[in-house]
Amino acid sequence: MSFFFFWIPAFNQSISIESINETFSLLKKICDQEAFLELKPKSKILLANDWPNQGKSLDRVKSTDGNLGLILGIKSGILDIDLDCTESKALADRILPSPHAIFERGSSDSSHYLYKGIKKWPVLKER
Repeated sequence: MSFFFFWIPAFNQSISIESINETFSLLKKICDQEAFLELKPKSKILLANDWPNQGKSLDRVKSTDGNLGLILGIKSGILDIDLDCTESKALADRILPSPHAIFERGSSDSSHYLYKGIKKWPVLKER
């Protein structure tokens, strides 16, 4: 199980409150599950050790420090395609369907494409 990290820099003067609110609105649209995680201020470090079982609603984890995570997979129904270079973005744009959300990292050669699953899959038990 993994999680996707969102850096929503409310403390950064170059990001408007409207932009932050748009991001939260988009996150609510694609994931209405209790699958969001609290992170330590200005970091990628999770507050909970047992994070796969600690998902909360988006409204409960919104932070003025601007950091939150989203549990990927069955818990949220969200799949993340991490595109780390120009070639992967170009290929993704040709072969993948339009994502439900795109989060850029501030450069033209990296993005995260988020997709919402159509249905829930059965949970497979580990042996």
